Amino acid sequence: MARVVHYAYMSSLPEHCYELLLLAKPLLDLYPQIDRDLLVAGILLHDIGKMGMPASILPKPGALSEDEWGLMRLHPVFAHEWL
Repeated sequence: MARVVHYAYMSSLPEHCYELLLLAKPLLDLYPQIDRDLLVAGILLHDIGKMGMPASILPKPGALSEDEWGLMRLHPVFAHEWL
């Protein structure tokens, strides 16, 4: 379910990032001590590790298998290594 809501289709990443940017605005207003540039960078880069996923996983319709979820859970590790 989280995958359907979080990343419903391949080209939805820009829309997803835009929605997160909209959600971040009230946080910045409420907590002015938050580093705005760091928050924006995190929003824009948070899924970069998905570039390491096999091409068969991201656009796959329906539920991921346990093995596919295991790979998907590694995307933050890939992002950390690359950045």
